[in-house]
Amino acid sequence: MAKVSFYLDKRSSVDNNKHPLKLSIAHRGTNSFYALGITLAPEQWQAPTPDSDGYVKKNCKDYKVLNGRIQHIQNLFIEQINLLQQRQQLYPFKNATQLKNYIVSIVEGRGQSTVMTYFKQVIKSRENVGTKNLFTETYIKLNGFLKGSDIMFEHITPTWLERFSRYIGGSVNYRSIHLRNLRTVFNQAIRDDITSLGAYPFYKFKIKKEETAKRSLTIDQLCEIADMQLPDYLVRYRDLFMLSFYLMGINMADLLHLTAKNIQNGRLIYRRRKTGKLYDLKLQEEALTIINKYRGKKYLLNFLDKSNYESFFSRFNKSLKTLGEETIVSNRGKKVKSDKYSFLSSYYARHTWATIAASLDIPKETIAAALGHEIGNTVTSIYINFDNQKVDDANRRVLDYLLEKRKTV
Repeated sequence: MAKVSFYLDKRSSVDNNKHPLKLSIAHRGTNSFYALGITLAPEQWQAPTPDSDGYVKKNCKDYKVLNGRIQHIQNLFIEQINLLQQRQQLYPFKNATQLKNYIVSIVEGRGQSTVMTYFKQVIKSRENVGTKNLFTETYIKLNGFLKGSDIMFEHITPTWLERFSRYIGGSVNYRSIHLRNLRTVFNQAIRDDITSLGAYPFYKFKIKKEETAKRSLTIDQLCEIADMQLPDYLVRYRDLFMLSFYLMGINMADLLHLTAKNIQNGRLIYRRRKTGKLYDLKLQEEALTIINKYRGKKYLLNFLDKSNYESFFSRFNKSLKTLGEETIVSNRGKKVKSDKYSFLSSYYARHTWATIAASLDIPKETIAAALGHEIGNTVTSIYINFDNQKVDDANRRVLDYLLEKRKTV
C-alpha cells in the first residue's frame, strides 16, 4: 500500500533559513516528493509522529490557513490512492514517481495523460453531431464505471475491458459500440504520444459483434407503404422515407442538410457528412417529385426550416413506426395509431434498396459502389474509377421493379 506523509526538506533552504515543505509519496520501496509551495523554519514545523501527520506550529503566521491547506492536499492524494487500491489499479505504477505524476495530473487539473481528460478532448474535436453524441454516451458510461474518478491509459488491460463490458450491459452490439469508441480514443492517444503502443490492450481483447437482424422490407411491404392512405401529418414522413429509398438509401443526416447547390445538371452531388466520401448520382423522376413537393429555403428540403436535425430525426423515426390506418376504438371517435410497422426506422430504406438490388442480380460491386462501400480491398479501389452509369442503371432497375410491383398490388 502506498503511503503519504509530510517532509520538511532541509537539504535546500531559502531566505531566513526556511526550507520547502513537501508531501512524500512512498511506493514499492521508492519515494517521490511533491512541493506544497510552503516554506518553514525548523522551529515552525512539527515533524510527523506515530500520533500525528505533522503540522505547522502556532508560532508561524497564518498557521491555521497553512494547516488547512496541507491537510486538504494530503487528503486529495490519499483519496486517489484509496480509489486505486479499491480497484486494484496500483500495480501499473512501478515506482513512487509514476504514482505521484498520475495523482498530480488529477489534483492540479492537468490530466494530459489520463483517460477521462483526454476523452473530453476527443469529443470536443469531433465535428459530426451524431459522432459527438455517441462518444459522449461512451464517456458517461466510463464515468459511471469509474465512479467519477480517472485512470491512466496503462490501467486499461484486457481484464479491465471485460469488467467495463459487463458494466455497460445491453446487447453484444450495443457493448461493442462503446468499446470501439474507447478503442478509437486509445488509438488517437497513441498517435498523440499520450501513451505507448506497448500499453495497447486490444491486441488480446477482441470486441465481440453479433450479426444484426436484416433491416429490410419485402417488396410487398414497400409497395404498401408507398401507396397507403395516411393522415396528413404522416404523409411527409412516408414521403421522406421513400425519397431516401429512391436515392439508394441516402443517410438521413446527409439528405436533410442538402442545399440547392447539391443539384447539378440533374445529378445529386454531395459529400457524406460522416466520412467525407463523394457521392454522385442521377436524380430519378420519383426522387425529383418528392424534392419539388418539399422544397425548402435554407436547405433543399423544408423539414428543418422550423426544427433542428436531432428533434426532427427523432420525430421521423417515431412516426415511421405508426404508419398505417388509425383504428377507432370508442363511440367518441378516439383513434389508436397503427403498430403494423412498429419495427420500421430510417435505416430500412438503405437495407431494402440493397436487398432488392441483390434480388435483381445486380453485381455486388455495383451495389457496393451505390452504397459508398469500398470495392474489394482499399488498395485496389484506389485504381478503380467506378462508372457512375452502372450505379444509375442499377437504381433505375430497382425503381422500375418497384413501379411494376405497385401496379399489380
